[in-house]
Amino acid sequence: MQLIVLFIVMIASAGISLSQPHLTMRLNDVCAIFAGKPVQFDTIFTAQFLEKVPPMQLRMIVNQVTSESGPCSSIRISDQRSSYQVFAEGSTTSGWLIPFTLTVEAAPPHKIAGLYVRPPVKPTVNINSVVEEFKALPGTTSLMVTDLSSGITLAAHASSQRLPIGSTFKLYVLGELVTSMHKWEEVTRIDSSLFSLPSGSLHTWPHGSPITLHTLACQMISVSDNTATDHLLHVLGADAVQRKQALMGHSAPEVNDPFLSTREMFLLKFTNNAEAARAYASAEPAERRQILRRVTDTFDLADISLSSSPVLPDSVEWFASTAELVRALDWFRIASSTKEGAAALDILEINPGLQLDRSKWKRVCYKGGSETGVINMSYLLQNYDGKWFALSATWLNTQAPVDNLTFSALVERTIRLLAP
Repeated sequence: MQLIVLFIVMIASAGISLSQPHLTMRLNDVCAIFAGKPVQFDTIFTAQFLEKVPPMQLRMIVNQVTSESGPCSSIRISDQRSSYQVFAEGSTTSGWLIPFTLTVEAAPPHKIAGLYVRPPVKPTVNINSVVEEFKALPGTTSLMVTDLSSGITLAAHASSQRLPIGSTFKLYVLGELVTSMHKWEEVTRIDSSLFSLPSGSLHTWPHGSPITLHTLACQMISVSDNTATDHLLHVLGADAVQRKQALMGHSAPEVNDPFLSTREMFLLKFTNNAEAARAYASAEPAERRQILRRVTDTFDLADISLSSSPVLPDSVEWFASTAELVRALDWFRIASSTKEGAAALDILEINPGLQLDRSKWKRVCYKGGSETGVINMSYLLQNYDGKWFALSATWLNTQAPVDNLTFSALVERTIRLLAP
């Protein structure tokens, strides 16, 4: 299901308390909209909101959501972050849930200033039915779900198959930082020769800007900053990170030898260089290094032209199985008994990926990655009973882009089944 996601937030002053009746009123307004009832949009939404998202576009989003889920019948708050922002779920007449984030103005009449609607979720009786839906996706999929506290595998589908993982490879960079001799407060300087493409913004910083390794790690994980990643790789050493994979549970780290920087990956795959990229895919590590040197000496970021179609995702990428990624997540859990390991878990919590029900989860540690034709989502979760779970899911389609929203909805449904 394709879904247009709406995300407009206008934060009002936090000093004004919002009474529960007004919050309930706006939640009921959202349910009425998703029930297809006639409403006066300008009495519900701020003028700034409607200027960016007119009523016609709102109705289109509603139609897309409810065409599969059915109309909203009731609302439940899953997490109240402040007096003016809540995470909530609309239950539908067909048994679906519509997750959304609601932000209202702090001052009366408390109009809606932000509404972020996520794909509808169909509650599932057991995890096996979700596995079948992963299997039905076009291309190749893999899933591993483990109760780390007991060591029991809860679900596994092609979990030993190594697939491309996109930016999830940054877990291994973070792992090397945890055990390296480098101090987290160590300062390095931004080097324009290490600039990469977004995501992230460090490629816009002035050459020579001082920055700590801790800040680089935070940027690498929380917003998947590619320039931050390549700076950490430069400081720690790509060979050291390549070796670290084995200690973190990767059974065949040689598949990522040499351990690519993001800049190298972009230059190899997305410049006028298809022959070199194909040669790299079938070469041994020593020859791969020679190819990389030629490519990086010949091309620059200005030569990169990204593609809307998959480009060698199954042969020029970073690779791991979902079982290996679950072992990497468990490595972080165990390493959290040290100061550096605890810092790594804190960093993995900055961006939780999905907006999960935090009344169920004490800790939500996340890293994901994607490129055209590839997506991975990997979670380390702890509930309030102290039990730990790990989940990793990957989808590869060499012929077409993957549907990130469908995939993330399946991951969210899987996590719901793990909640107490």
